[in-house]
Amino acid sequence: MLFMPPDTMVVTQLLEQSGILYDARKFHYIGTADQQNTIWVVRKGVAESIQDLKSKEVFIGNSGKGSTSLTIPSVVKGLLDLKVRLISGFEGSRDTIHAIERKEIDGAVFAWQVWKQAVPRWFEKEREFAIPILQVGVKPDPAAPSVPMLRALVADDDLPIVDLFATIGVIGRGLAFPPGVPPDYVGVLREGFTTMLKDPEFLAEAGKMQLRVLPETGDDVARAIAETINNVSAMAIDKARSLIQAR
Repeated sequence: MLFMPPDTMVVTQLLEQSGILYDARKFHYIGTADQQNTIWVVRKGVAESIQDLKSKEVFIGNSGKGSTSLTIPSVVKGLLDLKVRLISGFEGSRDTIHAIERKEIDGAVFAWQVWKQAVPRWFEKEREFAIPILQVGVKPDPAAPSVPMLRALVADDDLPIVDLFATIGVIGRGLAFPPGVPPDYVGVLREGFTTMLKDPEFLAEAGKMQLRVLPETGDDVARAIAETINNVSAMAIDKARSLIQAR
């Protein structure tokens, strides 16, 4: 049976201290249709860059425990020593975005696809209501190439923590098989998945639905997950946990 692996799967496996009954390295990844960097956005005029948040208090909304909208700003706040107040209780991304629009809060952290689908008008040139000031991922999102990467701003000792949260973008929106599936099945599905993502009819339909295609092969997804889990230290995991808890 195919399933859509949660993009937070690796983060959850390493940071949760009980109840984890899987090993993300053992799944067979077919591929990812859309890598999803996490983008920190604030209302224009509140701040012009992530550096501004070191001296100016801003209010960042989130949907509560376990959400990337809380865990990522909690970690970034600690790594970069930001003056940020994290406001929980919003019911998902749209509720949070509406609160920003009403100026009840100053910003939030979601995948770029979320921002562009919900409020594309916010980012229209010379009419911006909000601006992206930071992104978390392995490499810059092609839709936001000039937005600073978190990994470029932290100390070398903290890069393993950044790489851990960057797996959220790598996993993105994809498909996987559970352990035990014959290799031949995996190979056939990987080839078919890659072919589909290049098909003009598929791309046209995705465009109509405002869904972008930013693919990654199953091999590359599996490699990124294995390298992260195998190389992150217990010290880095403990520090990531403490940053989240200190919010």
